[in-house]
Amino acid sequence: MSTLTDSELGGMMQLVRGTQWYVGMFGDAYALVLRGQADDPSPFYAAARERGMHQNLLGTWVVAGHELGRQILADPRFGVRKADGTPAAQQVLPLENSYLGLDAADRERLLRQAAAEFGPDAVGRHRAVAEGVCEQLLGAIDGPFDLVGDFAFPVAVRTLAQLLGIEDDERFAGYCAAVGIAQDALLSPQRLAPARELVDALDGLGEQLRESGKHGDSLAAAVLLVVHGVPAVTSLVTNAVLALGDQRPDPALAPKVVAETLRFDPPEHVRTVVAHTDVEIGGNTVAADSQVAVLLAAANRDPEVYADPDHFDIHRQGPDPLAPQGELAAPLARFTAEAALSTLLTTFPTFSVEAPVLRRRRSPVTRGVLRATVRP
Repeated sequence: MSTLTDSELGGMMQLVRGTQWYVGMFGDAYALVLRGQADDPSPFYAAARERGMHQNLLGTWVVAGHELGRQILADPRFGVRKADGTPAAQQVLPLENSYLGLDAADRERLLRQAAAEFGPDAVGRHRAVAEGVCEQLLGAIDGPFDLVGDFAFPVAVRTLAQLLGIEDDERFAGYCAAVGIAQDALLSPQRLAPARELVDALDGLGEQLRESGKHGDSLAAAVLLVVHGVPAVTSLVTNAVLALGDQRPDPALAPKVVAETLRFDPPEHVRTVVAHTDVEIGGNTVAADSQVAVLLAAANRDPEVYADPDHFDIHRQGPDPLAPQGELAAPLARFTAEAALSTLLTTFPTFSVEAPVLRRRRSPVTRGVLRATVRP
C-alpha cells in the first residue's frame, strides 16, 4: 500500500465507500453496518438476524445467528483469505505487514510458539504487570478523566510494552494509536490521512519490534498482539464500564463483568472468512472464494440462545459468547481488562460516566469509543 499515491489510495477508498453507501440506501443491513455511522448498530444486527443467512448486494454472505456462526468459525473449509492466499474481493486494504491475513495453520503455529509467553498459563505471571500499570495510572488522577485516553488505552499499551520488552513506550504508543484502525480498515474505507498513517505505522512498528529482538514468527506474533490486543483491551475496559451503567459490583467480580462484556458488547463485532471450496451450510451453497461475514455482536444477542439478550447481566448463565477461535491476543486482552476493572472499582468505587460518549466513525469491527468522561 505504501507504493500507492495519495490520489490512488484515496480514489480507491472513495469508490468502495460510495458503493457501501449506495447499497445501504436500499436498507441492506450489512452495508449499513460497514458504513460505521450509527452510535448503536443493534437495529442492523436484528434485521440481519431476522433474514437468516443471506447474500447481500455486495456479494457477502451474512450470518447473524449464534449456532450457524459457531459452525462457520470452526469449519476448516473457511479461511481468512482465498485458498490461493489472495484477499477476498470485498477487502478494502490488504495490509500485508499487519499479519491479519495469516491462514489457520500459521496462526496455530504462532499460538503454539507463543503459548508459554502469552497463553492462558502465563496469565498469572503477567497479571501483576497489568495491575501495576493500572495502579500507576489511576494513582495520578485527581479529577474527571477520559476513560479511553487516560486509562483504557494507556493500560493496554504500557502493559503490552512491558511484556514485549519495549523500552520507548511513547514511540510504541504512537504506533499503537495509528494501527488501532487496522481491523476496521480491512472492511470500511478510512479517511486518507488515517489510512496513510496506518500504513506508515505498521512499517514503523515492525522496525521497533525488530530493534527489540523480534524476528520471524516472534515478530509476527508481536504485531498481532498489537493489532488485535491493544484495541481489544481498550474496548473491553471501555465497553464494560459503559455497560455497567449505575452498577458497581465488588472488584472481585471483574472477571464476570469482562465475560458478560464479551457477549454484550465484544471488542470485535464482525469477523469475515472466505470459503476455500464450495460449502453447503445453513441451507445455502457458498461458492469457493466467497466472503462470509459473521456478525459476532448480533450472534451474541441471539434470543434463541440468550434470555433477555439486551440486558447486561454479570451473573448470566449460558453458552460462551461467539468469538473467533485461536486468537493470540485473547488471553492478554482478558486478563488485562480484568485487572483494569478490578483496580478501577477498588480505587473509585462510586465513579460515574458523564454524557456524551463519543464514538469513532467508520469503525464497524472494533466500534471504537473516542472519549468518555469519568468523574471519580
